[in-house]
Amino acid sequence: MIKNNPVIAIAGCGWTGFPLGVKLTKLNFQVKGSVRHETKINNLKDSGISPYLMNLPQEVNERFFTNNDVLVISIPAGTKSGKGDQYLKSLQEIIKQSRLFSPRLNKIILLSSIGIYPHQEGSWTENSSFELNSEKQKTISSAETLIQENFDNNLILRLGGLMGYDRYLAKYYLKKEILDIDPTPVNYVHRDDVIDVIVEGIQKDHRGIYNVVAPEHPQKHEVLQNSAHSKSVDLPPAGKKLTPESRTISGEKLMNEWDFRFKHPDPNRFWSN
Repeated sequence: MIKNNPVIAIAGCGWTGFPLGVKLTKLNFQVKGSVRHETKINNLKDSGISPYLMNLPQEVNERFFTNNDVLVISIPAGTKSGKGDQYLKSLQEIIKQSRLFSPRLNKIILLSSIGIYPHQEGSWTENSSFELNSEKQKTISSAETLIQENFDNNLILRLGGLMGYDRYLAKYYLKKEILDIDPTPVNYVHRDDVIDVIVEGIQKDHRGIYNVVAPEHPQKHEVLQNSAHSKSVDLPPAGKKLTPESRTISGEKLMNEWDFRFKHPDPNRFWSN
């Protein structure tokens, strides 16, 4: 259990890290947040978050790493843009700086990804065995290993596809001419639930690896239609029906061991008022 009124540092105050910081300040935590662009500094200040400009791995801000009790790593792995090597170098720098300037660091939380699991049929859990065939899988696995080997009190959260608010599925398909019908089950999670999981991970002595995925897995084309309806946008005309990939990621370990209940269990209703 961490001490009273700890200093929480969030490396990467972006789409998830910033609202996490806002919630933590409302819970009377001392919160530090790193951003890469000066334009975001005032936004953090106005929300009660102490801002630090930092662009890892090239630019390090030692003050950000000084005297932290808990560190949350909320930076993208860069696997889509081919910058996975930069991500791993950033983690190595985070480990180095934390050891130098935060001797009292009690816990480190890594926001990882269900992208570590293979795109194969079945229900994948934290105990599943699988080969690391893609560069994406290898990068995510290397990141988790770095944290596990360097910090005893670590919490690794494998997040599902992040959705909610301005991130709705239909948004990413509006410019297509034809929209194929995809009956593949989704593995999404609402940002609100991710933030609640992180906050509980800070407040209680949770450690280990957990999937953070909404318990319901509707078909992708259903979520597309429902998100389009909720946001009052028109989807392209339907095309052919695709062969589904029956791959689901189980979040039962989180629900069972933490007694965690999702505010948004059904991705079909992520955008409902």
